[in-house]
Amino acid sequence: MLFALLFASAISVATPTGLVSPQTPLETLEAQIFNAQLSLQERWVAMMKLVEYPGAQAEVILEKAAASSDWVLKSGAMVALKQFNQGKALVWAHKLLNDRAMMVRISAINVIGDLKSKDSASLLWESLQNPVNFHNGDSLPSRKILSRVLFQLSEKKEEWVKLSQDKDLDVQKLAQTKLQQIF
Repeated sequence: MLFALLFASAISVATPTGLVSPQTPLETLEAQIFNAQLSLQERWVAMMKLVEYPGAQAEVILEKAAASSDWVLKSGAMVALKQFNQGKALVWAHKLLNDRAMMVRISAINVIGDLKSKDSASLLWESLQNPVNFHNGDSLPSRKILSRVLFQLSEKKEEWVKLSQDKDLDVQKLAQTKLQQIF
């Protein structure tokens, strides 16, 4: 049992000289996060565990994940950053608001909504009409989520009036409800 506890707290890795050096918990988590051989769930769990180590080193790992091409890493990085550096989480949410991957866009929208960033409303309005939020002219789920977050953050009457004529009936109904609330 003692051996298992020691092993779990200081995993060793071989160095180029052949010597063995202990790996810190953050280094272990970083290795798991960027290990494409692990399942998405294992990588996500490792990223969420970074929240237990708030600080510059964890932020560097999360920003590296947010800048990666892997949608799981980008989504997870924003969610984890939100726990201990909301400013950086918001910066990445703005950068990734129109990402190719819908799950990344949804994570970005949710981070903005969770942080109640009214200053982000203009970016959300722009994103609402971005082609990445449509498929063959039809709204993708990300537009509905964008609309719900805007419902909480924006009172722009002229935008809600336009949206009340939207092709997506769910978005249209939400806009009509918001207009009733505003007027």
